[in-house]
Amino acid sequence: PSTVIPKLDNKGSNDSLLVTWDHPAGGLDMYILNISSEEWSSSVVLNSTEYNYTFSQLKAATVFTVTFTTVKAAFRETSDSVKMAT
Repeated sequence: PSTVIPKLDNKGSNDSLLVTWDHPAGGLDMYILNISSEEWSSSVVLNSTEYNYTFSQLKAATVFTVTFTTVKAAFRETSDSVKMAT
């Protein structure tokens, strides 16, 4: 599958991050969205028809790193990491 580059926006919030992306060329089975800080990490599996996701209840004044993985059968492609603070 193609690599997707996530775009981050905190919309002026100190406890959430909106992640958006463009749908890649070719079919996909799912996305795996990963978020982490120095002391915490989480992953969410999303349907291939999704185009955005909001991480909420995040720690304020913290830099988060997001990576995005596209999955098609046994094949995976992971994006470069993108960082943003709350």
